[in-house]
Order: sequence, then structure tokens, then C-alpha cells
Amino acid sequence: SLTYPQTLSPIPQVYFLSYDIGEAAYTDDLLGAKIGAVTSIGVAQPKTVNSIINVGITRLSPFGSKTQEFPFETIRVPINAVSLKIKANSLAPAGVKPGMTTVPLLSLTLSVSRNYIDIGAMRIDQTGTVDNPGRTEMESLDKVEGRGDINRLSIYLDADGNQVFTTAGDQLVGTVRYWADASSVTVNNDFKGGRAVIDFNIEGKPRLRVTSQPSLLYIVGDIAAYDNAGCPTIGVQAAGGGLNNCLALGHQIGVRIDSLADLMVPGRSASITVVEDPYDKLPANSGLTLISPDIIPAVSLIPAIMYAPDGYPAYAKLDSSGTAIRINGKLQADLDRRTIVGGEPLIELDGDEKPDNFDFNRDNRRMEIDLEPHHQYSKIRSGFGL
Repeated sequence: SLTYPQTLSPIPQVYFLSYDIGEAAYTDDLLGAKIGAVTSIGVAQPKTVNSIINVGITRLSPFGSKTQEFPFETIRVPINAVSLKIKANSLAPAGVKPGMTTVPLLSLTLSVSRNYIDIGAMRIDQTGTVDNPGRTEMESLDKVEGRGDINRLSIYLDADGNQVFTTAGDQLVGTVRYWADASSVTVNNDFKGGRAVIDFNIEGKPRLRVTSQPSLLYIVGDIAAYDNAGCPTIGVQAAGGGLNNCLALGHQIGVRIDSLADLMVPGRSASITVVEDPYDKLPANSGLTLISPDIIPAVSLIPAIMYAPDGYPAYAKLDSSGTAIRINGKLQADLDRRTIVGGEPLIELDGDEKPDNFDFNRDNRRMEIDLEPHHQYSKIRSGFGL
């Protein structure tokens, strides 16, 4: 039935029939529409519907190029699946101290092949000590060593586009606390058993919309001094004692996302319906970070870079663990992470939002890279990288 009755006249009026494709649709299924008979179109009596249909209608031929009788059927079009690409990179530092907040653990870069998808929630597993605990007091109350090492897990969106995580420049889009309340007695059901579920909330909308333009997410955690089993996260040896069976050495933390089943539609009623990219896909794992009483200084690491086939430097492609992918011993160029400036594909390495290519050979091509502020020439063997 039409929302509003339509008044027709001898002047042609155009209407469009459209479909919303269901989440359960199968790739390569065919879809079309059919009007079976004149009785399929209802008009007020004593009006009738002509049994002859004008077809081949265009803007230049509003009455069509030929006629036919009912039934009328459209061509059938295939349902093309949306492919989701997920690139993961471990950001986990070597060590952290209890009480540190928003510690970067993992980054995810998401994009789709066409249109868009909405992700309402993400399921994230904690890794490390939770997988091999020493003390288990009461499983039903989540009193197991390692659970609660991360007392808050959050997701940030790279809002400033510089691909460097900062709380000032990036947008908090989802968070979950281990404790359900300030009393630190009741465990949050959304962060229990070493598994967290984080709902997205972006400008009041309960979803992350992923398009063909990559979205960069950072998964970060707050570090607790004691877990829910009462064990010190730095280990009983460093703490000078602790409860029976607590591990002697410091706890380790990390995060993992296993599969597309961990990406849910808004409302968590089902997992999203997409096809995985054959190369950039889940699972995604961070490295493990040691919780320690000592400050471990951060080390600035040079990312895996190489010369691409066009002669310009490029980042190397990484797998879900952050390891550079090699085929026949050679790195594979990730051309999507380059920026075109003045017709040249350039890369940025040191977080200052400025390309680090320069023309050392003075051949009017910025095919060399600067790894330090003093503009020291750096050469890479093609396909082997740095």
C-alpha cells in the first residue's frame, strides 16, 4: 500500500521501486521485481488499468519505444557482498607501571570495498596472565589472577588523521570498565572472564560507520595495581609478598580480536554481515606488555619500510601480529599508506605530519628518506627494507 494515494494524469509521472537488502542475504543471489497482472495495481473504481505496458521509457522517450502485456519483470541483478579490510598493528609497549592510563595496545585500520557498514560493538579478549593464572579463588565471581589487570579498556578514533595516538587529538568512541561501580566489588558483565564488549558511541550515534575511506582505531587500557583475585599486578616478588599461589613475577597484558563474529551490529543482536578481505583480516593480536614497578623508557622504532616497484619508499605490509609480510624473502609494499604530494607518493615516519622523503641525489625526485632531524641520507635495498 502507498503511504499517500497518488493522483495520475495524462502527463507521465515517474516512480521508483527500491529494495533494502537484508543482513541475511547471500552473495551472488539474484534480485528483481515482477508485476504479475493488471490486478496488481489498484485504482479507485470505476477506473481501470490498461493491460498494455509502455516499455523502453527514457527521458527523451517518455512514452517508451515499444509495448507489451503483463506480466512485467525487471532484469535480475546479483547481490554483491561488501568486503571488509582490517589491518592490525601491535602498539603494546615492553612494560608499564600500575596506575598508567590509556596505554596503547593495538591499532586497527578498517575500510570496506563499497558503500558502508555500521559496527555497533566490538568484542575484545584480554591475553597474557589471564590465560595462565596462578591463583583462582572463585571463578563464578571472576576472582582469577589476571582478571582486572586492565581495569578499563577503551577505543579511540584517529580524529586528527596523524596516525599517532594522543588523547588530546583523538576521539574516545567507546569504553568499558572492569568494575561495575566505584566500590570495586561487582564485576561489569561487559568485561568478565577476560572478555570485554565495547559499544560504540560517536556523536550520540550507537555505531562506527566504516566506509571505503580507512578508519583508524586505537585500543588502549588502564593498568590496575591489583587484580580481582587480590594478586599484585607487579608480582608478589616485586611487591614483597602476596596471597597464596599468586605469581611471583609481574603480570602480562595484551588484547586479541578473533574473528568477524566479534564485530556486532548496533544493539548486539547479531554479528555484522560482510565478506573478509583475503589478506587484511582478523584475527588481530597485540604483543604482551609486562606490568612492572620500574619505568621502562619507550624506544622509538623505525617502521618496516622498503622501496616500492615505482622506486619510492613505502611502508611494508604487516600481518595481524604486526610482522612484516615477505614473499620469497621480499617485503610487500603497502601503497595505501602513502600520500600524494606534488605528484609524488611520499611517506611520513616520525609523527610530525610532514613527509620524510627528500631529494638527496638532486634528481628532482624525492626518493630518499630522512630518518633523523639532521637530514642524513638513508638508503634501502629494493624489496628488502629497513
